[in-house]
Parts: sequence; structure tokens; C-alpha cells
Amino acid sequence: MKYSIGKLLYFNELGFNTEHWRKSLNGEYAVVHYDTVKFVVDKDRLELYNHNSEEFIRLMNSSEWSEENK
Repeated sequence: MKYSIGKLLYFNELGFNTEHWRKSLNGEYAVVHYDTVKFVVDKDRLELYNHNSEEFIRLMNSSEWSEENK
């Protein structure tokens, strides 16, 4: 399973309802299953991660995405 991270404003401009998506603590970025957005997004405007990659897990646990590590 792949996840994508992109600017929240970009997803909103494309018409996605991002209300329940996980967002970075500063509210600038959102993470979503890539399958949800792959048909309408410009892939070059996203960062893609495998769900079980160390990089993705580290990012989701970082101070940018998790209150626990602030």
C-alpha cells in the first residue's frame, strides 16, 4: 500500500474533502492513500511512500507529524 503526502491546499484545490485526513501539525501537508488521489493528481507534486518503509514510519512519528515527539 502506498501513501502520498502533499500540500493540503493542493488537495483542497482539486476538490478533495480533507476534513478527516491526517495532517502535519502545522496544517500545511496531508497524508492519504495514493489510490484515493492517483487519477487526478500531478505525481510530481507528491511524495510517495510504501506503508511499511522505515522512512515513512520515521516521518509519521517525527515532530512534524506527531505531538508525542514534539
